[in-house]
This record gives sequence, structure tokens and C-alpha cells, in this order.
Amino acid sequence: MRFFFYGTLRDPEIRLLVLGPGDGALPVISGILRHWRCVQMIGVPYPVIVPSRGSTVQGCVSADLGQPAAARLLRYEGVEYRVRTCPVYVEAQQEPLSVGVFTPSPRARPSSRLWVFEDWARKERSATLRRIRMTTK
Repeated sequence: MRFFFYGTLRDPEIRLLVLGPGDGALPVISGILRHWRCVQMIGVPYPVIVPSRGSTVQGCVSADLGQPAAARLLRYEGVEYRVRTCPVYVEAQQEPLSVGVFTPSPRARPSSRLWVFEDWARKERSATLRRIRMTTK
């Protein structure tokens, strides 16, 4: 299955650590998810998306992931998310791709504050990398 990454997994190094050297090194393509908004999750440095008519979320679409990588991805995302198939528009294609998107589960706690990848990268990326490296040893 292909997935749309809109948060920390947009970062190539984090994708590599989470998905493993095979699938984590696969190329991604830019994508846009329509009618959703990317917001800060309460109390943590990562995002969640919420329905929002007319809004868009920028991200990237993975290649088809193998079963081991998909299992690692589900563990990484945890109980605050559930996978939902959504249409994502990718560069140079008129029709959207149907891909897996991590949407909020009932356990998610979205805020109203916009989450910006570049702000996260500047402030939280290093700590996120350290945390992932510690949990994957």
C-alpha cells in the first residue's frame, strides 16, 4: 500500500529509521490532500489532520510498502491515528491516487493551531531523531 506522509515522515532520515533501509530509501513524490488541515496535536510536537473544507495539506506519497515496513509504520503512528484511504493529488497527474492516510482516532487530541513542517524541522527534528533511534535499538 502507498501512504501519504504529512508530518514527521516527510523527513527522509526519519522515514529511513521508521520504515527500514529498504522501504525507507524508496523515492517519494509530492502530494496534496484536499479538504483537510494539518494542526498541532495537544501536548506533543507532531501533527494530526482534521477535516476542513477548502483547506489543503502538503506532503509526500510513498511507493508501495512491503508488509514489514507497513507494520513498522503502524507501530510508529500508534493509537492516536487510524489508516483511511483518501484521494491524494500528485504532481503531473490529473486524477488523484487512492492512498493510506493517517487520520485521527478517537484518542487523538488536535488543537486549533496550524502545524508547519519547517517550524517542526527547526525546533523538534533533532529530538525526534534521538527518540526514534533510542526506540529502534
